[in-house]
Amino acid sequence: MDWLKTGMIVCLAWMASGLWAQDMQREKLLLNDRMEEGKSLELTVERGASAHVSFFFELQPIDFPQLRWRFAGDGEWKRLKREPHLSTRDLWFSQLLYSTEKEAQLEVQLEGDLKEPVFLHLFYPGEVENRREDRVDFRTEDCECPRPEMEDRSDWCPSCPENPAPFIHEPTHLIVHHSDGANSSQDWPAVVRSIWDFHVNGRGWDDIGYNYLIDPNGEIYVGRGREVRGAHFCANNDEALGVCVLGNYTTTLPTSTARDAWLTLSAWAACDWEISPLERSLHASSGLNLFGVSGHRDGCNTECPGGQLYSELPDWRSSLRDEMDACAEEEPDSLQLSAVASSFPYRVRLEWEGGPINTDRYLLHIRNTESGLARQEEFSGDVTQCEVDVQAGVKYEFEILAFASPESDVQRSNIVEWETEDWNPEEESISVSPNPVAETTFDLVLTNTYSGNVDVYWVGMDGRAKQLSSFNKQNTTLSAKINRSAWPAGVYNLLVRYGGQTQTLRVILI
Repeated sequence: MDWLKTGMIVCLAWMASGLWAQDMQREKLLLNDRMEEGKSLELTVERGASAHVSFFFELQPIDFPQLRWRFAGDGEWKRLKREPHLSTRDLWFSQLLYSTEKEAQLEVQLEGDLKEPVFLHLFYPGEVENRREDRVDFRTEDCECPRPEMEDRSDWCPSCPENPAPFIHEPTHLIVHHSDGANSSQDWPAVVRSIWDFHVNGRGWDDIGYNYLIDPNGEIYVGRGREVRGAHFCANNDEALGVCVLGNYTTTLPTSTARDAWLTLSAWAACDWEISPLERSLHASSGLNLFGVSGHRDGCNTECPGGQLYSELPDWRSSLRDEMDACAEEEPDSLQLSAVASSFPYRVRLEWEGGPINTDRYLLHIRNTESGLARQEEFSGDVTQCEVDVQAGVKYEFEILAFASPESDVQRSNIVEWETEDWNPEEESISVSPNPVAETTFDLVLTNTYSGNVDVYWVGMDGRAKQLSSFNKQNTTLSAKINRSAWPAGVYNLLVRYGGQTQTLRVILI
Protein backbone atom coordinates (compact mmCIF):
# COMPACT_ATOMS: atom_id res chain seq x y z
CA MET A 1 0.00 0.00 0.00
CA ASP A 2 3.03 2.33 -0.12
CA TRP A 3 1.94 3.58 -3.53
CA LEU A 4 -1.06 5.18 -1.85
CA LYS A 5 1.23 7.55 0.02
CA THR A 6 2.93 9.17 -2.99
CA GLY A 7 1.26 11.01 -5.84
CA MET A 8 -2.16 9.59 -5.03
CA ILE A 9 -5.14 11.68 -4.00
CA VAL A 10 -6.38 10.09 -0.81
CA CYS A 11 -9.36 11.58 1.02
CA LEU A 12 -10.12 10.06 4.41
CA ALA A 13 -13.28 10.96 6.27
CA TRP A 14 -13.38 9.43 9.73
CA MET A 15 -16.67 9.41 11.58
CA ALA A 16 -16.64 7.72 14.96
CA SER A 17 -18.64 7.55 18.15
CA GLY A 18 -17.20 5.88 21.22
CA LEU A 19 -20.67 5.46 22.64
CA TRP A 20 -21.61 3.28 19.71
CA ALA A 21 -18.34 1.35 19.16
CA GLN A 22 -18.33 2.59 15.58
CA ASP A 23 -15.40 3.41 13.26
CA MET A 24 -16.29 4.27 9.69
CA GLN A 25 -13.63 5.05 7.11
CA ARG A 26 -13.84 5.98 3.46
CA GLU A 27 -11.15 6.45 0.84
CA LYS A 28 -11.39 8.14 -2.54
CA LEU A 29 -8.45 7.10 -4.71
CA LEU A 30 -7.38 8.62 -8.03
CA LEU A 31 -6.24 5.74 -10.22
CA ASN A 32 -4.95 7.42 -13.38
CA ASP A 33 -1.32 8.00 -12.40
CA ARG A 34 -0.85 4.48 -11.06
CA MET A 35 -2.26 2.45 -13.93
CA GLU A 36 -0.54 1.22 -17.08
CA GLU A 37 -2.26 -0.41 -20.02
CA GLY A 38 -2.30 -4.20 -19.75
CA LYS A 39 -0.92 -4.26 -16.19
CA SER A 40 -2.84 -4.96 -13.00
CA LEU A 41 -3.06 -2.54 -10.13
CA GLU A 42 -3.35 -4.43 -6.84
CA LEU A 43 -4.92 -3.03 -3.69
CA THR A 44 -4.96 -4.85 -0.37
CA VAL A 45 -8.42 -4.50 1.15
CA GLU A 46 -8.69 -5.35 4.85
CA ARG A 47 -12.19 -5.06 6.30
CA GLY A 48 -11.02 -5.00 9.93
CA ALA A 49 -14.00 -5.06 12.31
CA SER A 50 -16.44 -4.31 9.49
CA ALA A 51 -18.57 -7.10 8.07
CA HIS A 52 -17.50 -6.03 4.58
CA VAL A 53 -15.82 -3.35 2.51
CA SER A 54 -17.98 -1.74 -0.17
CA PHE A 55 -16.54 -0.03 -3.22
CA PHE A 56 -17.55 1.60 -6.49
CA PHE A 57 -15.89 3.41 -9.40
CA GLU A 58 -16.59 6.99 -10.49
CA LEU A 59 -15.56 7.93 -14.05
CA GLN A 60 -16.61 9.47 -17.34
CA PRO A 61 -18.54 7.35 -19.89
CA ILE A 62 -15.60 7.44 -22.32
CA ASP A 63 -13.40 5.54 -19.85
CA PHE A 64 -15.98 3.03 -18.66
CA PRO A 65 -15.12 0.28 -21.20
CA GLN A 66 -11.39 0.53 -20.43
CA LEU A 67 -11.49 -0.98 -16.93
CA ARG A 68 -11.81 -4.53 -15.63
CA TRP A 69 -11.64 -5.82 -12.07
CA ARG A 70 -11.46 -9.00 -10.03
CA PHE A 71 -10.34 -10.34 -6.69
CA ALA A 72 -7.02 -12.22 -6.84
CA GLY A 73 -7.75 -15.91 -7.16
CA ASP A 74 -11.17 -15.42 -8.75
CA GLY A 75 -9.78 -16.07 -12.19
CA GLU A 76 -12.02 -14.33 -14.74
CA TRP A 77 -11.87 -10.55 -15.10
CA LYS A 78 -15.16 -8.71 -14.69
CA ARG A 79 -16.44 -5.72 -16.63
CA LEU A 80 -17.83 -2.77 -14.71
CA LYS A 81 -21.61 -2.60 -14.60
CA ARG A 82 -23.13 0.86 -14.74
CA GLU A 83 -25.45 1.89 -11.90
CA PRO A 84 -28.33 3.38 -13.94
CA HIS A 85 -30.11 5.11 -11.06
CA LEU A 86 -27.14 7.19 -9.94
CA SER A 87 -25.28 7.84 -13.19
CA THR A 88 -25.88 10.91 -15.31
CA ARG A 89 -25.15 11.55 -18.96
CA ASP A 90 -21.69 12.94 -18.18
CA LEU A 91 -20.71 11.04 -15.04
CA TRP A 92 -21.04 7.29 -14.55
CA PHE A 93 -20.87 5.19 -11.40
CA SER A 94 -20.36 1.46 -11.26
CA GLN A 95 -22.67 -0.72 -9.23
CA LEU A 96 -21.95 -0.95 -5.52
CA LEU A 97 -19.63 -3.94 -4.91
CA TYR A 98 -18.60 -5.76 -1.74
CA SER A 99 -15.76 -7.76 -0.25
CA THR A 100 -16.51 -9.88 2.83
CA GLU A 101 -13.03 -11.43 3.11
CA LYS A 102 -10.86 -10.53 6.09
CA GLU A 103 -8.15 -9.56 3.61
CA ALA A 104 -8.53 -9.48 -0.17
CA GLN A 105 -6.46 -8.35 -3.15
CA LEU A 106 -8.55 -6.15 -5.42
CA GLU A 107 -7.07 -6.03 -8.92
CA VAL A 108 -7.92 -3.36 -11.50
CA GLN A 109 -6.70 -3.62 -15.08
CA LEU A 110 -6.57 -1.00 -17.84
CA GLU A 111 -7.19 -1.95 -21.49
CA GLY A 112 -6.60 1.47 -23.04
CA ASP A 113 -5.67 5.07 -22.26
CA LEU A 114 -7.71 6.85 -19.63
CA LYS A 115 -8.99 10.19 -20.90
CA GLU A 116 -10.51 11.59 -17.68
CA PRO A 117 -10.01 11.14 -13.91
CA VAL A 118 -11.08 7.74 -12.58
CA PHE A 119 -11.80 7.39 -8.86
CA LEU A 120 -12.22 4.31 -6.72
CA HIS A 121 -14.36 4.81 -3.60
CA LEU A 122 -13.78 2.41 -0.69
CA PHE A 123 -16.04 2.43 2.37
CA TYR A 124 -15.48 0.56 5.64
CA PRO A 125 -18.82 0.72 7.49
CA GLY A 126 -17.46 -0.28 10.90
CA GLU A 127 -19.59 -1.74 13.66
CA VAL A 128 -22.59 -0.34 15.51
CA GLU A 129 -23.31 -1.67 18.95
CA ASN A 130 -26.97 -2.60 19.17
CA ARG A 131 -28.11 -0.33 21.98
CA ARG A 132 -31.69 0.11 20.86
CA GLU A 133 -33.92 0.27 23.89
CA ASP A 134 -37.31 -1.41 23.94
CA ARG A 135 -39.82 1.17 22.88
CA VAL A 136 -43.34 1.38 21.54
CA ASP A 137 -43.66 3.43 18.38
CA PHE A 138 -46.24 5.72 16.91
CA ARG A 139 -49.18 4.76 14.86
CA THR A 140 -51.24 7.25 12.91
CA GLU A 141 -54.53 8.86 13.76
CA ASP A 142 -56.34 7.64 10.66
CA CYS A 143 -55.28 4.00 10.79
CA GLU A 144 -55.50 1.23 13.34
CA CYS A 145 -52.44 -0.57 11.95
CA PRO A 146 -49.50 0.03 14.33
CA ARG A 147 -46.15 1.39 13.27
CA PRO A 148 -43.77 -1.60 13.41
CA GLU A 149 -40.57 -1.58 15.41
CA MET A 150 -37.67 -0.36 13.29
CA GLU A 151 -34.04 0.71 13.38
CA ASP A 152 -33.78 4.50 13.48
CA ARG A 153 -30.78 6.40 12.13
CA SER A 154 -29.32 6.40 15.64
CA ASP A 155 -29.42 2.59 15.58
CA TRP A 156 -27.83 1.79 12.22
CA CYS A 157 -25.54 4.82 11.87
CA PRO A 158 -25.51 7.55 14.54
CA SER A 159 -22.70 9.34 12.67
CA CYS A 160 -24.44 9.47 9.27
CA PRO A 161 -25.93 12.99 8.97
CA GLU A 162 -29.53 13.20 7.82
CA ASN A 163 -30.83 15.38 5.01
CA PRO A 164 -30.13 18.94 6.22
CA ALA A 165 -33.04 20.43 4.27
CA PRO A 166 -35.74 17.76 3.86
CA PHE A 167 -38.63 18.32 1.45
CA ILE A 168 -41.88 17.30 3.14
CA HIS A 169 -44.59 15.76 0.94
CA GLU A 170 -47.63 13.49 1.10
CA PRO A 171 -47.08 10.14 -0.66
CA THR A 172 -49.83 8.80 -2.90
CA HIS A 173 -48.00 5.62 -3.99
CA LEU A 174 -45.73 3.02 -2.38
CA ILE A 175 -42.78 2.00 -4.58
CA VAL A 176 -41.01 -1.36 -4.10
CA HIS A 177 -37.26 -1.68 -4.81
CA HIS A 178 -34.51 -4.21 -4.35
CA SER A 179 -30.91 -3.19 -3.65
CA ASP A 180 -29.54 -5.53 -6.35
CA GLY A 181 -26.82 -6.62 -3.91
CA ALA A 182 -25.90 -9.77 -2.01
CA ASN A 183 -28.68 -11.84 -0.42
CA SER A 184 -26.66 -12.66 2.69
CA SER A 185 -24.56 -10.63 5.10
CA GLN A 186 -23.10 -10.96 8.57
CA ASP A 187 -23.98 -7.32 9.26
CA TRP A 188 -27.01 -5.84 7.48
CA PRO A 189 -26.72 -2.42 9.19
CA ALA A 190 -23.28 -2.20 7.60
CA VAL A 191 -24.90 -2.83 4.21
CA VAL A 192 -27.32 0.04 4.87
CA ARG A 193 -24.39 2.29 5.80
CA SER A 194 -22.66 1.36 2.55
CA ILE A 195 -25.75 2.29 0.55
CA TRP A 196 -25.89 5.60 2.45
CA ASP A 197 -22.24 6.24 1.59
CA PHE A 198 -22.84 5.32 -2.06
CA HIS A 199 -25.73 7.76 -2.33
CA VAL A 200 -24.28 10.62 -0.27
CA ASN A 201 -20.52 10.56 -0.84
CA GLY A 202 -20.69 8.93 -4.26
CA ARG A 203 -23.66 10.46 -6.00
CA GLY A 204 -23.71 13.63 -3.91
CA TRP A 205 -27.31 13.27 -2.69
CA ASP A 206 -28.43 14.85 0.56
CA ASP A 207 -29.23 11.50 2.18
CA ILE A 208 -29.83 7.82 1.48
CA GLY A 209 -32.34 7.65 -1.36
CA TYR A 210 -34.92 5.28 0.16
CA ASN A 211 -37.52 6.08 2.79
CA TYR A 212 -37.20 2.64 4.38
CA LEU A 213 -35.10 -0.51 3.90
CA ILE A 214 -35.82 -4.12 4.93
CA ASP A 215 -33.23 -6.88 5.34
CA PRO A 216 -33.85 -10.63 4.82
CA ASN A 217 -34.19 -11.08 8.61
CA GLY A 218 -37.21 -8.75 8.62
CA GLU A 219 -35.43 -5.81 10.26
CA ILE A 220 -36.73 -2.44 9.07
CA TYR A 221 -34.37 0.54 8.76
CA VAL A 222 -35.52 4.15 8.67
CA GLY A 223 -33.97 5.98 5.73
CA ARG A 224 -35.52 9.36 4.98
CA GLY A 225 -38.69 8.45 6.88
CA ARG A 226 -42.36 8.57 6.00
CA GLU A 227 -42.81 12.26 5.07
CA VAL A 228 -39.51 13.23 3.44
CA ARG A 229 -39.24 13.03 -0.33
CA GLY A 230 -36.68 10.43 -1.33
CA ALA A 231 -34.48 9.88 -4.38
CA HIS A 232 -35.51 6.52 -5.80
CA PHE A 233 -38.24 6.73 -8.46
CA CYS A 234 -36.92 7.74 -11.88
CA ALA A 235 -36.47 11.44 -10.93
CA ASN A 236 -40.23 11.59 -10.15
CA ASN A 237 -39.99 11.33 -6.38
CA ASP A 238 -42.83 13.64 -5.34
CA GLU A 239 -45.71 11.67 -3.77
CA ALA A 240 -43.68 8.41 -3.90
CA LEU A 241 -42.57 6.51 -0.78
CA GLY A 242 -39.73 4.10 -1.55
CA VAL A 243 -39.12 0.84 0.33
CA CYS A 244 -36.02 -1.16 -0.60
CA VAL A 245 -35.84 -4.89 0.12
CA LEU A 246 -32.12 -5.62 0.57
CA GLY A 247 -30.83 -8.28 -1.81
CA ASN A 248 -31.14 -9.30 -5.47
CA TYR A 249 -34.51 -10.74 -6.50
CA THR A 250 -33.99 -11.26 -10.20
CA THR A 251 -34.02 -15.07 -9.90
CA THR A 252 -35.12 -15.63 -6.29
CA LEU A 253 -37.82 -14.37 -3.94
CA PRO A 254 -37.36 -12.41 -0.71
CA THR A 255 -37.57 -14.36 2.52
CA SER A 256 -40.99 -14.75 4.09
CA THR A 257 -39.68 -12.76 7.05
CA ALA A 258 -38.79 -9.82 4.80
CA ARG A 259 -42.19 -10.08 3.11
CA ASP A 260 -43.99 -10.01 6.48
CA ALA A 261 -41.97 -6.98 7.55
CA TRP A 262 -42.91 -5.24 4.29
CA LEU A 263 -46.59 -6.00 4.99
CA THR A 264 -46.57 -4.50 8.49
CA LEU A 265 -44.59 -1.45 7.38
CA SER A 266 -46.75 -0.90 4.28
CA ALA A 267 -50.03 -1.41 6.19
CA TRP A 268 -49.03 1.37 8.58
CA ALA A 269 -47.84 3.65 5.75
CA ALA A 270 -50.75 2.93 3.39
CA CYS A 271 -53.33 3.64 6.08
CA ASP A 272 -51.43 6.74 7.10
CA TRP A 273 -51.55 8.20 3.60
CA GLU A 274 -54.87 6.58 2.62
CA ILE A 275 -53.25 4.62 -0.21
CA SER A 276 -55.31 1.79 -1.72
CA PRO A 277 -52.87 -0.94 -2.87
CA LEU A 278 -55.22 -2.61 -5.41
CA GLU A 279 -56.46 0.50 -7.20
CA ARG A 280 -54.77 2.52 -9.89
CA SER A 281 -54.52 6.28 -9.54
CA LEU A 282 -52.59 9.14 -11.10
CA HIS A 283 -49.09 9.62 -9.79
CA ALA A 284 -48.85 13.34 -10.43
CA SER A 285 -45.06 13.63 -10.51
CA SER A 286 -44.60 11.02 -13.27
CA GLY A 287 -47.98 11.47 -14.97
CA LEU A 288 -48.48 7.68 -14.86
CA ASN A 289 -51.57 5.75 -13.78
CA LEU A 290 -50.05 3.42 -11.19
CA PHE A 291 -51.22 0.88 -8.65
CA GLY A 292 -51.09 2.18 -5.10
CA VAL A 293 -48.26 -0.34 -4.65
CA SER A 294 -45.99 -0.38 -7.71
CA GLY A 295 -42.51 -1.53 -8.63
CA HIS A 296 -39.61 0.70 -9.56
CA ARG A 297 -39.77 -0.59 -13.15
CA ASP A 298 -43.31 0.78 -13.48
CA GLY A 299 -41.82 4.27 -13.59
CA CYS A 300 -38.86 3.90 -15.97
CA ASN A 301 -36.57 1.50 -17.80
CA THR A 302 -35.05 -0.63 -15.02
CA GLU A 303 -35.18 -4.24 -13.87
CA CYS A 304 -35.73 -3.17 -10.24
CA PRO A 305 -37.16 -4.72 -8.05
CA GLY A 306 -36.06 -7.87 -9.88
CA GLY A 307 -38.16 -10.20 -12.01
CA GLN A 308 -39.13 -12.63 -9.25
CA LEU A 309 -40.15 -9.98 -6.74
CA TYR A 310 -42.01 -8.00 -9.38
CA SER A 311 -44.02 -11.08 -10.35
CA GLU A 312 -45.13 -11.39 -6.71
CA LEU A 313 -46.40 -7.81 -6.42
CA PRO A 314 -50.05 -8.75 -7.22
CA ASP A 315 -50.01 -11.16 -4.27
CA TRP A 316 -48.27 -8.58 -2.06
CA ARG A 317 -50.97 -6.03 -2.92
CA SER A 318 -53.76 -8.47 -2.03
CA SER A 319 -52.09 -9.46 1.24
CA LEU A 320 -51.62 -5.80 2.11
CA ARG A 321 -55.30 -5.14 1.47
CA ASP A 322 -56.17 -7.99 3.88
CA GLU A 323 -53.76 -6.64 6.48
CA MET A 324 -55.30 -3.18 6.32
CA ASP A 325 -58.85 -4.56 6.51
CA ALA A 326 -57.96 -6.65 9.57
CA CYS A 327 -56.57 -3.58 11.33
CA ALA A 328 -59.74 -1.63 10.59
CA GLU A 329 -61.86 -4.26 12.39
CA GLU A 330 -60.05 -3.87 15.72
CA GLU A 331 -61.90 -2.18 18.56
CA PRO A 332 -60.69 1.37 19.28
CA ASP A 333 -59.08 2.09 22.64
CA SER A 334 -60.72 4.32 25.22
CA LEU A 335 -57.63 6.37 26.11
CA GLN A 336 -58.15 9.98 24.98
CA LEU A 337 -55.54 12.75 24.76
CA SER A 338 -56.15 16.50 24.41
CA ALA A 339 -53.91 19.57 24.21
CA VAL A 340 -54.29 23.25 25.10
CA ALA A 341 -51.91 26.20 25.01
CA SER A 342 -50.13 27.10 28.23
CA SER A 343 -49.18 30.53 29.59
CA PHE A 344 -45.80 30.39 27.87
CA PRO A 345 -46.28 30.71 24.06
CA TYR A 346 -44.01 27.77 23.19
CA ARG A 347 -45.31 25.25 25.65
CA VAL A 348 -48.33 22.94 25.33
CA ARG A 349 -50.42 21.44 28.12
CA LEU A 350 -51.45 17.82 27.55
CA GLU A 351 -54.25 16.06 29.42
CA TRP A 352 -55.48 12.47 29.14
CA GLU A 353 -58.19 10.21 30.52
CA GLY A 354 -59.50 6.67 30.13
CA GLY A 355 -57.34 3.66 29.37
CA PRO A 356 -57.08 0.26 31.06
CA ILE A 357 -57.95 -0.32 34.70
CA ASN A 358 -54.99 -0.30 37.11
CA THR A 359 -52.69 1.63 34.78
CA ASP A 360 -49.11 1.41 36.09
CA ARG A 361 -47.45 3.99 33.87
CA TYR A 362 -47.91 6.26 30.87
CA LEU A 363 -45.50 6.82 28.00
CA LEU A 364 -45.86 10.08 26.06
CA HIS A 365 -44.53 10.25 22.49
CA ILE A 366 -43.63 13.67 21.09
CA ARG A 367 -42.85 13.84 17.38
CA ASN A 368 -41.64 16.74 15.24
CA THR A 369 -43.48 16.00 11.98
CA GLU A 370 -41.12 18.15 9.88
CA SER A 371 -37.83 16.56 10.94
CA GLY A 372 -39.24 13.17 11.97
CA LEU A 373 -37.35 13.40 15.28
CA ALA A 374 -39.17 11.95 18.26
CA ARG A 375 -38.70 11.76 21.99
CA GLN A 376 -40.66 10.24 24.85
CA GLU A 377 -41.44 11.00 28.49
CA GLU A 378 -42.64 8.55 31.13
CA PHE A 379 -45.15 9.21 33.94
CA SER A 380 -46.56 7.16 36.79
CA GLY A 381 -50.08 5.78 36.58
CA ASP A 382 -51.59 8.52 38.78
CA VAL A 383 -50.46 11.39 36.49
CA THR A 384 -52.99 12.62 33.92
CA GLN A 385 -51.44 15.87 32.64
CA CYS A 386 -48.11 17.53 31.82
CA GLU A 387 -46.59 20.53 30.04
CA VAL A 388 -44.15 20.14 27.16
CA ASP A 389 -41.76 22.72 25.67
CA VAL A 390 -41.99 23.01 21.88
CA GLN A 391 -40.18 24.99 19.17
CA ALA A 392 -41.58 27.97 17.31
CA GLY A 393 -43.03 27.43 13.84
CA VAL A 394 -43.09 23.61 14.05
CA LYS A 395 -45.81 20.98 13.69
CA TYR A 396 -46.01 18.24 16.32
CA GLU A 397 -47.84 15.00 16.96
CA PHE A 398 -48.52 13.75 20.49
CA GLU A 399 -49.65 10.29 21.53
CA ILE A 400 -49.80 8.65 24.94
CA LEU A 401 -49.68 4.95 25.81
CA ALA A 402 -51.07 3.44 29.01
CA PHE A 403 -49.49 0.28 30.46
CA ALA A 404 -51.29 -1.92 32.98
CA SER A 405 -50.35 -5.19 34.63
CA PRO A 406 -49.56 -7.39 32.89
CA GLU A 407 -47.36 -5.33 30.52
CA SER A 408 -49.13 -6.87 27.52
CA ASP A 409 -52.21 -4.80 28.34
CA VAL A 410 -51.38 -1.58 26.46
CA GLN A 411 -53.71 1.10 25.13
CA ARG A 412 -52.84 3.90 22.71
CA SER A 413 -54.57 7.23 22.60
CA ASN A 414 -55.62 9.28 19.62
CA ILE A 415 -52.94 11.35 17.87
CA VAL A 416 -53.08 15.07 18.72
CA GLU A 417 -51.60 17.50 16.21
CA TRP A 418 -50.17 20.82 17.40
CA GLU A 419 -48.61 23.67 15.43
CA THR A 420 -46.79 26.63 16.96
CA GLU A 421 -46.46 30.07 15.43
CA ASP A 422 -43.18 31.54 14.26
CA TRP A 423 -41.45 34.14 16.37
CA ASN A 424 -42.45 37.67 15.37
CA PRO A 425 -39.59 38.86 13.12
CA GLU A 426 -40.25 42.46 14.14
CA GLU A 427 -39.47 41.60 17.74
CA GLU A 428 -36.77 39.00 17.08
CA SER A 429 -33.19 39.39 15.85
CA ILE A 430 -30.01 37.39 16.21
CA SER A 431 -26.61 38.18 14.74
CA VAL A 432 -22.91 37.35 14.85
CA SER A 433 -20.16 39.94 14.39
CA PRO A 434 -17.70 39.84 12.78
CA ASN A 435 -18.34 37.02 10.34
CA PRO A 436 -15.95 35.61 9.03
CA VAL A 437 -14.15 35.45 12.37
CA ALA A 438 -10.38 36.00 12.43
CA GLU A 439 -9.90 36.80 16.14
CA THR A 440 -10.23 34.55 19.18
CA THR A 441 -13.66 35.96 20.11
CA PHE A 442 -16.75 37.28 18.38
CA ASP A 443 -20.02 38.87 19.49
CA LEU A 444 -23.42 37.18 19.62
CA VAL A 445 -26.41 39.55 19.92
CA LEU A 446 -29.94 38.23 20.62
CA THR A 447 -32.88 40.62 20.81
CA ASN A 448 -36.42 39.55 21.76
CA THR A 449 -38.87 39.55 24.64
CA TYR A 450 -37.74 36.16 25.95
CA SER A 451 -36.24 35.85 29.46
CA GLY A 452 -34.45 32.75 30.67
CA ASN A 453 -31.61 30.39 29.80
CA VAL A 454 -29.88 30.65 26.40
CA ASP A 455 -27.61 27.77 25.34
CA VAL A 456 -25.05 28.12 22.54
CA TYR A 457 -23.59 25.16 20.60
CA TRP A 458 -21.10 24.58 17.80
CA VAL A 459 -22.36 22.20 15.12
CA GLY A 460 -19.62 20.86 12.85
CA MET A 461 -20.15 19.77 9.26
CA ASP A 462 -20.44 16.17 10.49
CA GLY A 463 -23.62 17.17 12.31
CA ARG A 464 -22.26 16.82 15.83
CA ALA A 465 -23.10 19.49 18.38
CA LYS A 466 -20.88 20.62 21.28
CA GLN A 467 -22.06 23.14 23.84
CA LEU A 468 -20.00 26.35 24.04
CA SER A 469 -21.72 28.53 26.61
CA SER A 470 -24.91 29.10 28.58
CA PHE A 471 -26.34 32.52 29.46
CA ASN A 472 -29.20 33.84 31.58
CA LYS A 473 -31.07 36.43 29.49
CA GLN A 474 -33.01 38.95 31.61
CA ASN A 475 -33.15 42.00 29.32
CA THR A 476 -34.50 42.63 25.82
CA THR A 477 -31.00 42.35 24.33
CA LEU A 478 -28.37 39.75 25.20
CA SER A 479 -24.83 40.62 24.06
CA ALA A 480 -22.27 37.88 24.70
CA LYS A 481 -18.67 37.12 23.76
CA ILE A 482 -18.05 33.69 22.22
CA ASN A 483 -14.55 32.18 22.34
CA ARG A 484 -13.51 30.19 19.25
CA SER A 485 -9.88 29.55 20.22
CA ALA A 486 -10.38 25.78 20.57
CA TRP A 487 -11.84 25.46 17.07
CA PRO A 488 -9.80 25.28 13.83
CA ALA A 489 -10.63 27.22 10.70
CA GLY A 490 -13.69 26.00 8.85
CA VAL A 491 -17.40 26.43 8.36
CA TYR A 492 -19.65 25.84 11.36
CA ASN A 493 -23.24 26.28 12.42
CA LEU A 494 -23.78 28.25 15.60
CA LEU A 495 -26.90 26.84 17.23
CA VAL A 496 -28.72 28.98 19.81
CA ARG A 497 -31.53 27.45 21.90
CA TYR A 498 -33.92 29.26 24.23
CA GLY A 499 -37.48 28.67 25.39
CA GLY A 500 -38.01 25.73 23.05
CA GLN A 501 -36.83 27.82 20.07
CA THR A 502 -33.74 26.99 18.00
CA GLN A 503 -31.89 29.50 15.80
CA THR A 504 -28.98 28.55 13.55
CA LEU A 505 -26.35 30.86 12.06
CA ARG A 506 -23.57 29.92 9.64
CA VAL A 507 -20.17 31.06 11.00
CA ILE A 508 -16.87 31.01 9.09
CA LEU A 509 -13.64 30.75 11.11
CA ILE A 510 -10.44 31.85 9.37
